[in-house]
Amino acid sequence: MTARQPRLAFSGRPISLLLALCLSHGVHASAAGENSAAEQLLAARGLTRQGSQWLTADEVRLIKLLNRLPELERAFNIPNRRVEQGLAHQAALRRQIEQIKSEIGELQAQIDSGVLDRSRRERAVELRGSRVAARDELRDQLIEEAELEQNPVVKKVVLARCNAYNELSLAVLSVLRTIEHLDADYSELEAAEDVQQALSTIGPRARLGPARSYERERRRAEQLAGTLLGDGVPIYRDNGQYRFSALVNETTAVNFSYDAMADSAVVPASTLAAAGIEIDPDAARRTISIGKRRPIQARVVRVSQLRLGELLLSDIEVLATPPEAEAWGALLGPKSLSGVELDLHVDRLWLQVVTRDGQ
Repeated sequence: MTARQPRLAFSGRPISLLLALCLSHGVHASAAGENSAAEQLLAARGLTRQGSQWLTADEVRLIKLLNRLPELERAFNIPNRRVEQGLAHQAALRRQIEQIKSEIGELQAQIDSGVLDRSRRERAVELRGSRVAARDELRDQLIEEAELEQNPVVKKVVLARCNAYNELSLAVLSVLRTIEHLDADYSELEAAEDVQQALSTIGPRARLGPARSYERERRRAEQLAGTLLGDGVPIYRDNGQYRFSALVNETTAVNFSYDAMADSAVVPASTLAAAGIEIDPDAARRTISIGKRRPIQARVVRVSQLRLGELLLSDIEVLATPPEAEAWGALLGPKSLSGVELDLHVDRLWLQVVTRDGQ
């Protein structure tokens, strides 16, 4: 009997086919290795893959910020709408009160004239009484200054408006700062041969950022900034003072009290430190006394930027108060800033920033 030949492990498949499969596997492995190397190069360049696009780290952060903007807008719009509706209602009440006061004055003049007969005079007196009652009823609906901090519902809404305004402003400004250099960053990467070679190696669909939605989102952020950053900032009342926020170096919101006696910008040294501003121990000292506060020694500090609404001030002199004057808080008055006047509009809960002519 003829000995039976052992079957090969290839299960009868042609060796040429198996060889082709092995070679194909090697080609794919080689391509995968090249892709991996290309991706590592792009990552070393600070790029992150999102789908078929490669984005800079700044744009990845920008996308996260842009995704937060709708939420921050809603957080601001809700209390802002309530405050504006409340202010409009208060303004309407005041107009009605003034109209009734005019009517009361006319009725009183008729009563005092002596030309009315008894019946008509009694009718005028009765009508005046009803108008006085109507005036007093409307007055009871007015929110006086003290209620801005004593009424918990009113204070909560007004304060929420200010806080949400600050958070939204900081986010929008961060978006705009990132956008400023994003185009230049991508232009530099476009011109880099190693980046283009890496993208070509990865495949025809691989492309460099910015994201396709970039232009649309950029315009939206710019429009939001134009609407949000106006001629001033919102205010609230606390502990008998009107307070507002200014943005230091466009990264930190610092709460200030409006103090008519403050001729300079005054900020606690601890607040400046929290905003990342170092105080030179050899900085000049200045003795200051505001209102009935006792005199203290403050250090003269230069702050790179201070923003109030749409107005961005540069190289601002600030007096940094020591720990023993921490209770003063941060203070700004109507003329604390050179070339700028701060006008308080309580009826609008708004601090208007006005630049002086020629400055």
